[in-house]
Amino acid sequence: MNKFSQFLLITSVSSCSAGLLHAQKETNTSLPNVIYIMVDDLGLGDLGCYGQRQIKTPAIDRLAENGVRFTQHYSGSTVSAPSRCSLMTGKHTGNAYIRGNISRTYQETETYDLPLNADETTVADIFKKKAYQTACIGKWGMGGPESEGHPNKHGFDYFFGYLGQLNAHRYYPAFLWENDRRITLKEEIYTPYLLLEKTLSFIEKNKEQPFFIYLTPTLPHADLLIPDEEKKPFSGRFAEKPFTHGHYASQPEPRA
Repeated sequence: MNKFSQFLLITSVSSCSAGLLHAQKETNTSLPNVIYIMVDDLGLGDLGCYGQRQIKTPAIDRLAENGVRFTQHYSGSTVSAPSRCSLMTGKHTGNAYIRGNISRTYQETETYDLPLNADETTVADIFKKKAYQTACIGKWGMGGPESEGHPNKHGFDYFFGYLGQLNAHRYYPAFLWENDRRITLKEEIYTPYLLLEKTLSFIEKNKEQPFFIYLTPTLPHADLLIPDEEKKPFSGRFAEKPFTHGHYASQPEPRA
């Protein structure tokens, strides 16, 4: 079992809306901790709890068995930025500020995304009104460094991960961001493990008070470069057609 599966197995997840409704009825001494895990490009048919039988997803299946399994719970859009905007603001894409994947250049060398308007209220802003400690760990995609869309300006006390979507296409990126600080990684670190470490650290630091974590790893979005030990159990099990793409890294065994 990999580290991410272990984390899913030992945590409990509540939907943001349910958590907020419950929080409004409770005092700060009994507020529930809320961890919203959003995986990137995972399909309904990829999980055992929805009938998938090709691979094993025991940790996620256990969450479903002990929680609530949704059958009419849809993303806000077909692409990333407007989907995330809908999730964070609760707005339909007809009313949401971000309605497409729109790029912005930062310091002439890096590409980020259209920043979320400063006047928008996010679910993290609402949690802050109930004295929650809040974190966004993983992929943001709604504003780069120094922009009005930065997560620290939209209710999140702590951010670690990918501010921009293009950088999030790399599991071994050149850099990540921690709040407003650029962290150099030199394409040497498999970031899903690093995101997990930061998440567990935030939980440990804030375990004595209510917290909300928007955990948004890039798995299983391309590109599909993962550690050999993660792929080994599935290597050779499927009929494969090598994946090649002008933007993403090549992968000879994409299904594995």
